[in-house]
Amino acid sequence: MNRIGDKGQPWWSPTLTGNERFERFRVASNLDSSTDVNQVNTLVYCMGDEANDMLRGLDLMGAQRQRYDAVKLRFDRFFVPRKNVIYKWAKFNKRVQQPAEPVDAFIMALYALAENYEYSNLHDELLRDRLVVGLKDSSLSEKMQIDKDLTLAKAITMAKQLEEIKRQVRDPLSLSLSLCPWARHLTHIACWWWSEGPVAPVLGSLASVSAPQGSCGYIVVHPHQCVNVCVNG
Repeated sequence: MNRIGDKGQPWWSPTLTGNERFERFRVASNLDSSTDVNQVNTLVYCMGDEANDMLRGLDLMGAQRQRYDAVKLRFDRFFVPRKNVIYKWAKFNKRVQQPAEPVDAFIMALYALAENYEYSNLHDELLRDRLVVGLKDSSLSEKMQIDKDLTLAKAITMAKQLEEIKRQVRDPLSLSLSLCPWARHLTHIACWWWSEGPVAPVLGSLASVSAPQGSCGYIVVHPHQCVNVCVNG
């Protein structure tokens, strides 16, 4: 039974190579517009010598043997290996966010593992639950668990927001300056306050001391009071 298959493999192989090729042939030759009887006969012929005997053994009623979609479905069920649902969902249920794994990468991995899940009505709920229990941040996970109105979209948003906040905390000054243009001017004002503002006379007594200067040229008491992005004017 390798008339349409590649390199002697059964045409209805696990890769479905022959199956897909026949469907292309069926459309390209306008066979799909022909009668069901003609389509069934062509299908059985292309499958090879044993296909006719197999057709007799399939669980089909008399009229169904003449319907292409019914015959094709039975052959699919016979030849195509059943998916190992238990194994696939064991992998899904064991998936957790790795220590250095970004939230986006974790979410994409969960979507990939759940891609072939057959019960689409539970798809989002299962993804949501796996995301919640698989997050490496246990505090956020607990917060999500007590939210009775939690949806998949909301869980994803919360996870991404927390990751962004943590990133901001690691570099708060540079991020705040990049997000808030007016923060640059506030930084400049802080430098002016110490160099020319009300406290300048006090600093005058320290003239003999080599005081640090900010990038704007003003004297600063603490180096962190002026950053490289400090602007003049």
